[in-house]
Amino acid sequence: MSTLLQEIRNSWMASHIIDAQFPTQESQQGLDIYQQTLRLRKTPTAITMITSNEDELLRIYAVDCHPLMIRYAITFASQWKSDSHEHNAMVEYLTQLIINNDTPCHCYVGFYQGKPAACGMLTYAEQSALISDVCISESQQATELHQAMKQHLINIAMNQPIDTLWYEES
Repeated sequence: MSTLLQEIRNSWMASHIIDAQFPTQESQQGLDIYQQTLRLRKTPTAITMITSNEDELLRIYAVDCHPLMIRYAITFASQWKSDSHEHNAMVEYLTQLIINNDTPCHCYVGFYQGKPAACGMLTYAEQSALISDVCISESQQATELHQAMKQHLINIAMNQPIDTLWYEES
């Protein structure tokens, strides 16, 4: 089932460029970079679905408008800060993502001290969900922020009619 969820996520992520009438060269390069990183990821593992109280380290928002998508893109692309070309391509690519209620993938961005600091994605299919793309921008509290984002996504998934929850470590 985790493979199906990954395929759904990967197809959705690619569709915003592949199906675009006039995709930019940078957004196409960003998609290529994203797809290359997928090959480096570990196999998703099923995780125990236990809700817990979230600490208030992060203020987390569902990405439901373009300004939040821009913040999601900047946070996710922070993984490529050492290479400005790849960083810019990832920002260009990710800002092309279109979010609506009918999509299988839902993006989230977390703010720490008023600045975007964490992001993650939930993908749903057939009574299962996949937590993926959890990323933290540079921070001395990276471990705590990562755990806070992951726990928030677990809590969201637990409120859905799912049987299995998977986690793909980036």
